[in-house]
Parts: sequence; structure tokens; C-alpha cells
Amino acid sequence: MLTHTVMQSMFQSKPSINVSSDAMFSSPFWSLKGFSNSLNVTDELIKNLTKDAEENDFQVHKLSLDVEWERTTGDVNFDPSRFNKSYLEELTKQTNMQIILTISPYFKFSSSNFALGVINSTFVKDSGGVVPGLTLYDGQLTAILDVFNQQSVTWFTERLKELNDIGIENFRLTYGTQSWLPYKPRFQSTTGTPNLYRKLMTEAVSRVSKTLIVEHSSESRHVNSLVPLVAKIDLVDGRNCIVGVIDEALTLSIMGYPLVMVDGFKEMKGAKMTSEMYLRWYLLALTFPAYLITKPPWSVNKSLVHAVKQLSPKENMSHILGDYLHQLTEEVLKGQPILRPVWWQDPNNASVHAMAIQDQFLIGEMFLIAPILCEGRYQRDVYIPPGIWESEDRIILGPKVLTDFPVPLDKIVIFKQRKEK
Repeated sequence: MLTHTVMQSMFQSKPSINVSSDAMFSSPFWSLKGFSNSLNVTDELIKNLTKDAEENDFQVHKLSLDVEWERTTGDVNFDPSRFNKSYLEELTKQTNMQIILTISPYFKFSSSNFALGVINSTFVKDSGGVVPGLTLYDGQLTAILDVFNQQSVTWFTERLKELNDIGIENFRLTYGTQSWLPYKPRFQSTTGTPNLYRKLMTEAVSRVSKTLIVEHSSESRHVNSLVPLVAKIDLVDGRNCIVGVIDEALTLSIMGYPLVMVDGFKEMKGAKMTSEMYLRWYLLALTFPAYLITKPPWSVNKSLVHAVKQLSPKENMSHILGDYLHQLTEEVLKGQPILRPVWWQDPNNASVHAMAIQDQFLIGEMFLIAPILCEGRYQRDVYIPPGIWESEDRIILGPKVLTDFPVPLDKIVIFKQRKEK
């Protein structure tokens, strides 16, 4: 869309990403926390997850180590009593497993780096500008790295490079709670702000990370990072439904964050992740640039294993998108989103906006996605944008609304736009 492109070039930095990299539209990330239901784990759990996956005919290529891996937050080193570095190095370098390590800028009192950080002014100060300002992280008082102090940033990234040495080259940056900074923080820079803090922190970690997942990003459109979005399972008119995630993804995409990922799911009060909802969630997740499996299918219901296995190769988006991934890369580098609202190709059509379609989206300009988001529904209305579109053996001329279009439990509704030569 021309207006979006012009405005973005004037007011936003363009992303420098590669959507056809091995992190995009390919194998999922697997959550260790979701598998264990515990934060305080050992590397035995990694062995158990990979073993269970293999027994169910899955492969764990990307493992999210989203658990307590340090002895104390701020050590920036594996707890030797729970994790064997040699084993982790073997995983990353011999089996080529990607381990994504959750990190934060926080340092607890009991951290091995806290005293040194105080001496070297590594942390953000309190309002008086003399002692470290403290905030709550994981229910405990902590100091936080001052990213406006270049020496602090260099020291922190050197610790991450030590993790790079054993093959840990992928990170997930988190800030925890809403009150993530000390009260009235004093940064080394007088022009420092919370938004600028997150921007600089993202940039620092990106320099030592191949795949980067960033929670609560700010002004970081130029950084090659994934933005996680949780798919909420909530009750809508008495049915379990997936809510929110498409809206949020499209909003972030238009704002200049194209690499959105489905960050597992969360059951809201009264709702339940049933086998049917798991398949609907999985099908939706496949259509995003990346997704995280927070609960393996066999832990929800054994019967899901076969169903998910049948979906994975058949609905592999990198295969479906094919050569278009290369064109999509060029479009994104020009400031276009990957996921786009259905009005994107016909922005002046008032009737499309009036429909307020919130359960469809485009991948680039070529693919239309129309998922089922609620339990017990196997057909839906589908808005077809202008152009010639095809789905299996059907060819449709848009704009048009297809009513009661059948959507089996094992299918993603995908229409591909036919380009006239």
C-alpha cells in the first residue's frame, strides 16, 4: 500500500531482515518450560523432551530454554549443579539443535556479578544517582543493567559471547513485570528514556545473537528479531475460541514489526485447550513466520500426535509459499509487512472496512488465510479480495464473499492469487 510505504520511509526505520532464513515458516520452537511445568530444571529434562519427541516421531530442532538456567538471575552462566556445559555444546555443535536462551538485564543481590556491578557502576542508579536503583523481578529485588553505559554493555555482551562459545547463539530477551525499571531511574545518559533503553538493549543482544526473540520491543524495527504473541483461548458465546492474536499480529506488522510469532497459548478463565482447539491453534500457528509449542501434542491428548503429524508436512508454509518467499523478502525490505489485513489490496473500499474482518489475513500479496478460530465450527464466510484467486480446484474472481465455506479440522483455508502474465 503506497501511503503506508511513504509514511514508513519518512518516520520509521526499515527492517533489515531475511524472511527466508531457517527461522521463518519452518520448524517450530519447543518450550522446555511448557514441557516441565517447572522453572527449576536440569539438563535431564532436555533429554526427556527430545526422547519423548522422538518416540512420538517428532524432531526438536529449536529448543527454547525458557527456564531458570542460572544459579541466580544475573550470573549469566549456567548453574553447574543442574546443567552440563559439555552436553549443551554437544547438542548445539554435533546435533545442530538451536537452543534459545531466555535472558534479562536483571541482577539479584545473590548473583555472582552483583558486587562487581556495584563497584563498576554497571547498573541503573536510583533517583539520587549514587547507588543502584532496585526493582522487582521474579518477586525479588534486583538491579538492572545500565545500557547507556557502554562499558556495562560491553561487559554484558562479553558474557553472552562466552555462551556463544558453547553454541548458544540464540536469545530471548525478557523484562518480566510492568514495573521493570526502578522508581525514577537515573541513567548514565541524561537523555535516557525507558523506550530508548529497550531499543539499546535489543541492539546490544542482537549483535551476539543469530535468532533473537524480543518481548516488549521499542523502536527496534531495524533489528532482525521475532516478536512473540500469545494466542489466548477464551470463551466466546459459550465456545472455546482463539482470540486476539491475529489483531495483535496485524497491528504490529503495520507498525513495522513483520516477524511476529505465535508464542504458544494461554487458557483464560473458564476456557479449555481441547484436542479440537489444539489442532485449530496449530493450523493458525503454521501460518505465522514462527511459532512456539508450549505444550507438546502428546501432553494434551495422545490422539493428537497422529493428527499433528499429518498436518505438519501437508501444511508446511515454506513449501506452500515456495519461491514467493524471496519476493516477500524484497517487499519486507521495502517496508511492507509479512502478514497484512484483507483491506490491504483495496484500501479505499469502504465496504471492506465496514465488514471489520478480524479472522482473515494475507501473507504478502499472494496468499489469503482464513482459519477457523472457534470450537465446533467447520464452515465460515470468506472474503475474497480483488483479483483472481484459487484454492485447490476452485477459481474465484474477487471481490466476493463466499458463504458457508467448508473448513475441515485438518485444513488451513489458503487462497493463492493468480497473477496474469
